[in-house]
Amino acid sequence: MALLEPINKVGLEKLSQTRCTSKINRDDLRDVRKAFRTILQVKDAESNAFVKEDEFWNGNFKVEKAADYLRTINAWAQVRRGLKFRDARGHVLREADTPLKFPISGSNGVVLVLRQYVSELELGAFMGIEMKRGLTAKGLRQAEVEYYSWAGCSMFPFVQIITDMQVGGAAFYKTGSSPAGNNIVKQFLHGMDSLRDFIRNVVASMPDDAGEDGANGVKKIPHRLENPSRKRYREDISEPRNSAREGSFQGGDMSGYQRGYELIAAMQPDAGNELLGDLDDSAVKSWTHDDGGNVRIIAVS
Repeated sequence: MALLEPINKVGLEKLSQTRCTSKINRDDLRDVRKAFRTILQVKDAESNAFVKEDEFWNGNFKVEKAADYLRTINAWAQVRRGLKFRDARGHVLREADTPLKFPISGSNGVVLVLRQYVSELELGAFMGIEMKRGLTAKGLRQAEVEYYSWAGCSMFPFVQIITDMQVGGAAFYKTGSSPAGNNIVKQFLHGMDSLRDFIRNVVASMPDDAGEDGANGVKKIPHRLENPSRKRYREDISEPRNSAREGSFQGGDMSGYQRGYELIAAMQPDAGNELLGDLDDSAVKSWTHDDGGNVRIIAVS
């Protein structure tokens, strides 16, 4: 055990450097974008005049007002059976991606999820919405990093939105990738009509049979959706829960999953079993490999 103490010390120091998504600064965001190989495209940039550049606190609405706004969004979205908005404020995702200089940790406001995945929000969510008192550069950084966390877990082409429900908002989504990196759009939504139409289109684009079992037993998971045209962040999977590369919880090659367990356990030895149990998928919701073959873990606290 003495031989492991230096490793454990480094791991614990790394965990102590965890950045909460709501406190990401400009330098942190540059590091995150580099780690996720982001090629950022800003769309409708002329609409960002309503974004405050100062760092004043722009916390969430009180519960009562947030509930009223969610009812408005639900009416806009024309949510059909099979889809459900869920409060995700207490659903914290922690990501220890090896290219990152620091782990990131954060939740979301509300997420729209397929009903069969309400107990596994990060797998079945395809849209997240942060509602703030005001739109600031700080809030935009938070929403962008939340996009990377949730899109990296989701089985679907994920969209992250931030809004103050007054003047509009902004959205983040992936349009494709190249050897140079991932093409991520940061689209400003100027005005409430623009926000409403965007949300409505995202919901309408989800196929009625998404997430259901197909004739061959493979779940129907769209790789690309339109309006806006966007792709799933994880392009190398077709069925996360049955893919050996992504970690098969139902059998198959567990080597990568075991590596993930060992990585977390080494980083936080006293909490390894608490986080992961006996390789229980209720603790580790998703993992993958990056292009360098490193294990990318997302653990849910």
